[in-house]
Amino acid sequence: MRFRLATACLSAILLLAMCGPQPEPRLLTDGQLAKVAADLYTAEGATYNLAGYDKDSTTHAYFKQVFEKHHLTVEQYEREMRLITDDVPRLEAMLLQAEKIVKERDSLANQR
Repeated sequence: MRFRLATACLSAILLLAMCGPQPEPRLLTDGQLAKVAADLYTAEGATYNLAGYDKDSTTHAYFKQVFEKHHLTVEQYEREMRLITDDVPRLEAMLLQAEKIVKERDSLANQR
């Protein structure tokens, strides 16, 4: 009798655990997300000296190109960023990777 009760309780606990909220599947790896972040940073930097409407429209166009290049929508990117912000060490690692990509690009551009 005790064995059946324990088995029933364990089965109920496992069933409840399996029915709980599942983590959302990721569309991008951290490396892919770092490349998108680096491209967005570069696009933002390209419009640094602009102001007003010119800055807004040019930034919008550049960001649109970045998302098209990576086959993403703005909503998908925002979702990916929301998912990774729940894990601060992972977010920091991704941002460091994005920074490394930007620095490598700058280094290559300065060699020309």
